[in-house]
Amino acid sequence: MKKILCMAALLLQLAFVQGTGAEGVNAVENSGTDNTSLYIGLYDEIGFFSNYTGINFGAAARIGKYTIGLQQKVAFGYTNQEIVGITDFRLYPHDQIFINVGASYLLAASNKGIKEDFQAAFLPVLGFGCLLPIKHTGIRLVPTLQMNQSYYLTDEIREVYTDLPFIIAMTTGLGVEIY
Repeated sequence: MKKILCMAALLLQLAFVQGTGAEGVNAVENSGTDNTSLYIGLYDEIGFFSNYTGINFGAAARIGKYTIGLQQKVAFGYTNQEIVGITDFRLYPHDQIFINVGASYLLAASNKGIKEDFQAAFLPVLGFGCLLPIKHTGIRLVPTLQMNQSYYLTDEIREVYTDLPFIIAMTTGLGVEIY
């Protein structure tokens, strides 16, 4: 828990302290030739119930004052050994900061023979992150903070957690995207 809170604090600092030099400003807007960008990346997330490693790919396009994007992630959860998909939309209120909203779903259930705690086909995902371009490379670091939910709970938390009126947990992560 302490590790997650420290990473969340670092993410907030990076999001608001990151310089706005020529390489940083308009990172999304200038990464394509017609105000669109495509990217592919790797990421790792640490969460309350599991750690996830995966790949992501997406597209972003400038529409008026804002940039919007669509992203697909595929991740492996180490604790329960499930494969999860996440599809989300990104809204960039600033070229280096985004808010994402979407849904997660199981692509392959846990191979540990355990039962899913939430029988929903889709679980909500809501978060934010920032883009930290590495000078002159076409690569950016992408720290994120996500509110989401694992399909599997630990025995210690299951009794308390399933009585809550909503299903929410948190992951903090770091990705590397090439655009």
